[in-house]
Amino acid sequence: MTSHDDAGRARWADDLQSLTRLEQLLMRYPKLDPAENREVGQLLVQTGPLDMGLLSANQAAWTQAERYRAENPHLFRMSVTKRLGLAALALLTVAIIWWLADIGLP
Repeated sequence: MTSHDDAGRARWADDLQSLTRLEQLLMRYPKLDPAENREVGQLLVQTGPLDMGLLSANQAAWTQAERYRAENPHLFRMSVTKRLGLAALALLTVAIIWWLADIGLP
């Protein structure tokens, strides 16, 4: 990576330190100790879309991130609590629309 690329990364990254740490860990994956393995999972879950895009520019690290996701799918699934919350929100939305139609509002 050139110094120009580094300056651009620093300007656009939400959390450059975490992004750099994630790339370093991914380049050593799967030869990580258990604490580092958990750290990779936490960093991947917490990484925002912009930093994820910057990570994807590093093809080697991106390949390792995809491998990590494939080998640890349980870390990236939506929890039961969140699923129930979304279902409740959907039901509430339908109930409000039905109630509005019932009282005569379009």
